[in-house]
Amino acid sequence: MCFWTAAGQHGSSWCYTPPGYTDVPEFLHDKAASFRSHADTAVYAIDWGRGTCFARLVRAHDLADNWPWGARLDGVADTTMGCEVG
Repeated sequence: MCFWTAAGQHGSSWCYTPPGYTDVPEFLHDKAASFRSHADTAVYAIDWGRGTCFARLVRAHDLADNWPWGARLDGVADTTMGCEVG
């Protein structure tokens, strides 16, 4: 799945391929404005908050041209990483 810094899948991009957990690059940290998933499985966007973390489900082959949750994006994983649904 790929994330972009601007709406409509524009701007700088970075892609994640499952499995495992990966931090997003600094230029995208808390700045993902859109995404497109090419993964055949669901993945989770992870937000490491203070004292807890949150996981947002991204379904296989889903996309968002304007993704407000991307302002919380810290990493991506193929599991919830034990985080609360958020």
